[in-house]
Amino acid sequence: MTIDFPGGRAVLTLDERVTTTLERGGDLGRGGWVSRGYHRKTPAWMVTGSISGAASLTLRTQLEIGELS
Repeated sequence: MTIDFPGGRAVLTLDERVTTTLERGGDLGRGGWVSRGYHRKTPAWMVTGSISGAASLTLRTQLEIGELS
C-alpha cells in the first residue's frame, strides 16, 4: 500500500495473509479521524487489517517513509 503526501511517500508492506481496508473519516466511533485541538475534527487515513486462521502466528510488517525522488 502506497500513500503519497506533500513532499514524500509512505509504503506499507503487510504479510500477504492480512486483508486490509483503507478508510478516511469513517463512522463515528470507528476511527479515521484526528483532533488537533478542542472541538476540531479532521478526516485522517486509517488502515485496518484482519486475518483468520491459526491461534499462534508470526506476521511481518514493513513501513518505509521517505521523500519523493
